[in-house]
Amino acid sequence: MANMNRADMINSLALAMGVNAPKVYDTKKYDSKTGTIYCNDRPVGKETMDNAIHYFEALKAKYSKNNAAEFRTVCNYYDIAISAMKACQNKSIIETGSKLAM
Repeated sequence: MANMNRADMINSLALAMGVNAPKVYDTKKYDSKTGTIYCNDRPVGKETMDNAIHYFEALKAKYSKNNAAEFRTVCNYYDIAISAMKACQNKSIIETGSKLAM
């Protein structure tokens, strides 16, 4: 245990107490030279990501015309998807350190 850093020790103690350690996401799933993001180990290029963003924006526009609660909820889901995909395309977010904990 002498080789553990503070964060590893805290995570080990939390795990022993039944608390799950935070997931660590490796930012190596993005190739900054090509702009390619890897999703489930499959490459997703900029064009595909842009098409997906436009797809969800079109669905959001379609369903936002209806003010029913279930449509507002669906539009919120589309907003989340759009924001997440745009964040994936933002190099400054992706390249901020080697690992991101969530």
